[in-house]
Amino acid sequence: MAKSDFILRMTIKKTLFLFLTLTIGFCLQAQNDYKDGELIIQFKKDFNVSNFSFLSNSLISAELKQETCLFEALNVHKFKFNPTSISHQAICEAIRAHEAVLTVQLNHSVYPREITPNDSLFSEQWALEKVNAPATWDFTTGGKMANGKEIVIAVLDGGYDLDHQDLRDNIWVNQQEIPNDGLDNDGNGYIDDHYGWNAELENDEHRNGNAGLNHGTSVLGIIGAKGDNGLGISGINWNIKMMCVSGLPYESEIIEGYAYVLKMRELYNESNGQEGAFVVATNLSLGIPNALAENHPIWCSMYELLGEQGILSIGATANAPVDIDANGDMPTSCSSNFLITVTSSDQEDNKSLTAAFGKKTIDVAAPGIQIYTTKPNNRYDDFAGTSAAAPLVCGSIGLLYSAPCNKLASQATQIPLETALIVKDFILDGVSKNDDLKEITKAEGRLDLARSLYLLNTYCEPSVGSFNFELSRNPISPEEDIRFKYISSDQENLTRLSLFNAFGQMIYTEDLSPSLFGEKYGKIELNGRLAIGTYFLLAIDGKGRKQTAVLFVH
Repeated sequence: MAKSDFILRMTIKKTLFLFLTLTIGFCLQAQNDYKDGELIIQFKKDFNVSNFSFLSNSLISAELKQETCLFEALNVHKFKFNPTSISHQAICEAIRAHEAVLTVQLNHSVYPREITPNDSLFSEQWALEKVNAPATWDFTTGGKMANGKEIVIAVLDGGYDLDHQDLRDNIWVNQQEIPNDGLDNDGNGYIDDHYGWNAELENDEHRNGNAGLNHGTSVLGIIGAKGDNGLGISGINWNIKMMCVSGLPYESEIIEGYAYVLKMRELYNESNGQEGAFVVATNLSLGIPNALAENHPIWCSMYELLGEQGILSIGATANAPVDIDANGDMPTSCSSNFLITVTSSDQEDNKSLTAAFGKKTIDVAAPGIQIYTTKPNNRYDDFAGTSAAAPLVCGSIGLLYSAPCNKLASQATQIPLETALIVKDFILDGVSKNDDLKEITKAEGRLDLARSLYLLNTYCEPSVGSFNFELSRNPISPEEDIRFKYISSDQENLTRLSLFNAFGQMIYTEDLSPSLFGEKYGKIELNGRLAIGTYFLLAIDGKGRKQTAVLFVH
């Protein structure tokens, strides 16, 4: 491991330790709902919970008892007590005084981030064109990395129709687990997790999640409805495996759900792909409004742990026009480098009127109005809100991992943490910037897959040793021509230029006359004929080497 890699990993470990130890004791009964008579407690790493005994005689009536272990690695457990005999605040104060307790908090309720649109059915998937998904499908449609490894996206939600005609082929299945035999066949600590995990029911049944049948099914369709199959719609990924995690009515189940995903990626990394699942991203279109990250330290810490294994997490922000910087929100006020927070934008690239924002806390916008997607029982309909925006970003991460890039595929398994951060940069640095989002999101713009793919291509295929190809616009009349500069390191000639639109259709090509020198300047005559949109220019030299450049016409 390089020294810089070691320092980065150690920095994350130290940050996580300080975060957990400095945020001890948050058990506030503030604005948010919580489950009466339940607590989430984190103990010191080596403490045996069965030895936990602290109550004085006056508090015996609290009847405190451990119910379940939520996350063994962090020694986090859910406890129950009798709320009629003691207040939540009083029992928290008593527990906090125990020397083995790191953190104690209430078990907060979590809410779906969907709004019901009042618009009529919009039968076209305008959002896919808006984020330039069609421009990327000529290069990849998702599913596997360049080395053939199967890509998985974990969806933490509720109410999945796993039999939907446009989803069933892309649902992740734990092939090492025999369904309904009451055994943990793969030894991952979960019994009968053949179709993922329901944290509330402790099985793999997903149809009766707290979000009903619609919410999770709609999210799945945006990420990975089967494409090019003659049915319904297409997701960002035509081919992807989606791991379903459900049963998330409270914060405790959120933690347990993330722990399941983490375990599966850990197993994958430790077994060199023989066990577990290659999860690259998680999507959570649920949350708690007006919640401060400092009161939810365990939840926030999960993103660091997931990131260390190579998983980026996507969080939908609140469906209310509030400043998250000032008002808080969970999970979008968590500060992890491995969390991408998403707000909703409309057809004009403005922030949706009903969506939250935050210059310090919200990373990026994505379309979230009239998003046509899958519904239960082989139906399709509109879906809206940040719940729709977040899976567009999450699905884009899966698509980038599937790009034909051997360098990325190799690094994803060798240095998963660093690779996750690189892909995050491709997403955020590739946004389409605009004035409306400039002061209210960190990236100052809206998701743009074509731009992100261009950054990835540049990263994967550096021009050193072949040739450089640079574009510029006519400074006087930009609608008249494109200027280009070609520099070859080995005196090879540039032989052809071709221009493609966002749908992969060639709209211009030119064979170039040989040049006596390795450097050449030229121009492509436009004469104002390019409509607003994204274009790809492909340059080919005499050795068949290729370079691409992206042209954005506004």
